[in-house]
Amino acid sequence: MLVAFLIVFLLYAVYPMLRFSIEDPGRQGRYASVFAVAAGAFVPLNFAIVRSAESLTHPQVFSTTGSGMPGEMLATFLVSMVAMALLYATLWKLELTAKHASDQLRRLRRRAERRAADPLVPRPGGGASAGSSRAGAPTLSGAAYAAPRGGD
Repeated sequence: MLVAFLIVFLLYAVYPMLRFSIEDPGRQGRYASVFAVAAGAFVPLNFAIVRSAESLTHPQVFSTTGSGMPGEMLATFLVSMVAMALLYATLWKLELTAKHASDQLRRLRRRAERRAADPLVPRPGGGASAGSSRAGAPTLSGAAYAAPRGGD
């Protein structure tokens, strides 16, 4: 049984190496798909091997009749399952927060690039860049040209 699992595991571990070792895209796709189908055929075979050798393996821990675990072992198992679920939720939340921050940064960069390209957008420190270079010329107030912008 472990050997059958090892064969399936090695087949799927070798797949990426086969997939990216062939230069020609046509041959690469054809060989990889044939290999994936052949490796996928071993999955039901592995399942059948495990079910047929049930008398040679460990007893089923969870079944329809109840748990075969002692109380301390069941408590440890359940605490471990809750800890793994919390770890998953934490890592998922961290990933979503990172993606949100990356999206916000991308939006802010686009906004900064647009403002740098637009001469009528107010600059920090007072006026707009248009009309402020000549002495005695009226400077344009940023509020006069700040049009409402949508999308950001």
